[in-house]
Amino acid sequence: LFNKDVKSEQKENLMGNINVYPNGSFIRKHTDNDPDGNRLFTILFFLNKGRTDKDGSLLKLYTDNDVIDIIPDFKKCVLIEHQKYNYTHEVTKNISNDVRYSIYSPFTINDYNLKLVN
Repeated sequence: LFNKDVKSEQKENLMGNINVYPNGSFIRKHTDNDPDGNRLFTILFFLNKGRTDKDGSLLKLYTDNDVIDIIPDFKKCVLIEHQKYNYTHEVTKNISNDVRYSIYSPFTINDYNLKLVN
């Protein structure tokens, strides 16, 4: 990461979150809360296989000129770079009986300064 290694004492401290979307669940349109402007990026990994747009639970990114629909599939990884693009986004309603899973981790300037070495 950034051509640096994670400090050995920090390897257990990298933060991650698991999102679980059962049938009927969604996240309303929002931007990620970053009151100090410290968040460099958020990385998002999808854990499901074989989902289609008909299943719902799409990640929708709203750019200045476009709306990007991302089908949550384990072959995809999304990186949102917050210093330039803190996109408004949402997760549409899961209309499938299959639970939709993802893992995301924000990475801040403090993470960069405190947790990485050359």
